[in-house]
Amino acid sequence: MISAQISFQVSSWVGRLRKGRDFKKEVARFQAMKHDLAQVPQKGKNCLLVRLDDIGDFLLFVPTLRAWLEQIQPGKKMYFLGNLAWKDLFDYYFTDYSVECIWLNKNDWFSSSEYRKKFLSELASLSIQDIYFPSFTRVLLLEEIVRCQFQNAHSFGWQAKPSAYSRKLNEGFHFLLDSVSGDHELENNKHFFLATHPGKKDKAELIEFPIAKNQTQTPRYFIVCPGGNQGSKRWKAENWALLAQQVLKANPDLQCRITGSKNDAEDGEKIKKLLAGFDAENHCGKTSLQELVQLSAGAFCCLSNDTAQAHLQRLDKQLRAG
Repeated sequence: MISAQISFQVSSWVGRLRKGRDFKKEVARFQAMKHDLAQVPQKGKNCLLVRLDDIGDFLLFVPTLRAWLEQIQPGKKMYFLGNLAWKDLFDYYFTDYSVECIWLNKNDWFSSSEYRKKFLSELASLSIQDIYFPSFTRVLLLEEIVRCQFQNAHSFGWQAKPSAYSRKLNEGFHFLLDSVSGDHELENNKHFFLATHPGKKDKAELIEFPIAKNQTQTPRYFIVCPGGNQGSKRWKAENWALLAQQVLKANPDLQCRITGSKNDAEDGEKIKKLLAGFDAENHCGKTSLQELVQLSAGAFCCLSNDTAQAHLQRLDKQLRAG
């Protein structure tokens, strides 16, 4: 028992030491990246909306972004800084809106100093008065560097979650919204918009989820999406196949379409083989984002983990289970 306690205390101490070293390295890199900042521009009259997280988070932000774009004041321009990974989805959902977009390649941002310098130099040319960070989580080496580029602008964001980085992440903000524990991200997005736009309560109806889609044909297939960006969110292919078999047996007129990234292709093939005798197709890694949107729009329902696929179904007003 004593040896176990000592082992636990040593491992805890080593963990704290490692975190401390990681924190120092992160802060040192942050200070180094700040040297890439271009000359700080004078405060202007336009606004910059920053959303650089993953595809699923962007999809949950789509209704709020519609409301945001509906309320731009005359004579005030809005720039949108987004993640290049989901540009195709943005183009699909916002074809009728006029907004100047700036797309950031996150891989290049973290791997190339030259890319960062050029990108920040282009950002510095914008005339920004207000900068908004509606993402619930901000990254020290990404969003905070972008905020530092506009030190003269008014910045709005969420209180950073308690961590070794929270004090530094909260520095320099003019408005920090308290986190709302237990609320769905949809509600948090809506709350952030209304809190940063006093008097815009009349826009709340624009944030209702989902966005209606016209269904012109009777759905003939359902979707199975076995993916997940975390191990805790993944399920064995055999379990997905068993669940899909139950749906197909109860609905013999339906077909099964398996979706996911190229990383899910192996599981997709396993599920397809286990559905021998049924009409099943594996689309994992074979569709573009816009093709996935179209495929999702025609589905009867979706069986999925907490993934971008599930959020697509909700946007398209489909049934979903997961």
